[in-house]
Amino acid sequence: MSESSEDRKKLKAEAAAKKAEAKALRPWFKKKRFVIPAAFVALGVITSVSGGSSSSKGTASTNSKGSSISNSSISKIGQEARDGKFSFTVNSVKCGVKNVGSYYFTDKPQGTFCVLDLMVKNIGNEAQSVSSDNMYLFDKDNRKFSTTNTVMLDLPNYNLWYQDINPGNFIQGQLIFDLPKGVIPVKAELHDSMFSDGVEVSLK
Repeated sequence: MSESSEDRKKLKAEAAAKKAEAKALRPWFKKKRFVIPAAFVALGVITSVSGGSSSSKGTASTNSKGSSISNSSISKIGQEARDGKFSFTVNSVKCGVKNVGSYYFTDKPQGTFCVLDLMVKNIGNEAQSVSSDNMYLFDKDNRKFSTTNTVMLDLPNYNLWYQDINPGNFIQGQLIFDLPKGVIPVKAELHDSMFSDGVEVSLK
């Protein structure tokens, strides 16, 4: 095995360890096992207070977490879309990519790679971590596709894999998705955290 390949494996291992350490150091109240039960309790209280009534203004779609997103708020490529402390701008999407990597270390897809070029800006008043685990693509049949994180580490710029962004700062990078051949994504769903409602961006 070449020295370059060994170095790339070490880089992947170090990046994975850094991400795991950052997640472990999250405050207890931000961890999934605490937030999800609290969210269900809060939802139950809200439902009981409102008497289960609902009203709608215009049409809406439902995101992958079961929350409603107004169709009027769905952005397009090149337009800003906001969720929580982040604003997202999808610059482009390119599918049919046959491999990702360098001359010495190349990854090939199970189907075909789709590369989503994305800018993320912190519009909040404190630092926030962006993670590729919170970004998804959907096809016309509403099938949900997650990022292929190990392949993203072979990009020259893998900022979106996991990165802290201070208020007012922004980063730009690519998200890699491994989709079946012939599948064309119609929308992206982007989240500022694993607990946020998310925002949709049309890729049509």
